[in-house]
Amino acid sequence: MIRFLLIILAGCNANHAPLENSADASQPKEDAGHTISEPFKGSIVTTWDAEGYADPQIANVLGSLQDNHMNTVSVIATWYQPDRRQPSFARTGRTPTNDSIRAIAAEAKRRGMRFVIKPHIDLTNEEWRGTISMRNETDWTIWFENYRHYIAEYSELANELDADLLVIGTELKQTVSRPEWQLIIRTVKERYDGPIVYAANWDNINSVPFWTELDFIGVDAYWPVSSSRQPTLEELKLANQQWVTKLEELADRQGKQVLLTEFGYQDRDGTTMTPWWVDPGSPDSEEQALAYEAMLSEVTSSSRIHGAMSWMTYKSPLLNVDGFDIIGKPAENVLKDAYALWELPQSD
Repeated sequence: MIRFLLIILAGCNANHAPLENSADASQPKEDAGHTISEPFKGSIVTTWDAEGYADPQIANVLGSLQDNHMNTVSVIATWYQPDRRQPSFARTGRTPTNDSIRAIAAEAKRRGMRFVIKPHIDLTNEEWRGTISMRNETDWTIWFENYRHYIAEYSELANELDADLLVIGTELKQTVSRPEWQLIIRTVKERYDGPIVYAANWDNINSVPFWTELDFIGVDAYWPVSSSRQPTLEELKLANQQWVTKLEELADRQGKQVLLTEFGYQDRDGTTMTPWWVDPGSPDSEEQALAYEAMLSEVTSSSRIHGAMSWMTYKSPLLNVDGFDIIGKPAENVLKDAYALWELPQSD
């Protein structure tokens, strides 16, 4: 079902005022060499409500994360583009306000949790953002100028809130070969002093040319781990081992550590075959738990993976309509046990 047909997009177009640069844009800041002493163990808390992150029940949500040994909360800020060829996009009534983000950031900091901002561009026709690709050079120029203003806003907000990590892009598979990303990265570094990461789709990790300019390699880790609706734990572990090895090899080549900027499975039969989405059908919370166990057993034992954020924790359990949330399901205890034991290897 197409849910967004009535949304009117406005506000993000080519007619922007010039961005003020805090440094010469031709001279990017030297990387600060950000390091961490413990892994990012967290979840993406989601809302598609302008004031959702300011809801009083957010305190209980973050409390549930801490009960599961999570130290990180990641929030999404979604703007909307009509289709993959349209160079303009904008915030809507489904985009969290910056004040709403400030509210959840304050609660996270009050609890001693790390805080991550993860901006998204979604398509209102429900195509995947990884298909965004312009028709011509003029449209690419417009799209990236819009994106530069968009990411500048969240870079400044991340700096204001002393965010522990900023994701500068998510699954924009068809854009990463474009030279404009150099300007995007400079724009971010001029405005935000903390560590930055790009969240590549799992099948696109070796096509990102700018890993060395970021603090971490990011991957939204929805790789298939089974061809069967009745997978075994051993089968799932082996599939994850192969993918973790690929990530470790990439990390060694680039000299960076890896973050799973997203991972997750639905409580539906077949979730290990297509982790990114299974249409409603037979519920299967046991397969979800098995998938979590296999994934986390390999991820938490890798010396090159320094964090993982589960997709997703809803603002309210009543909003759990697509089955990714693990609260109150067998997968919750699997994650809790894995995160309790996860530590980074000690450096020499």
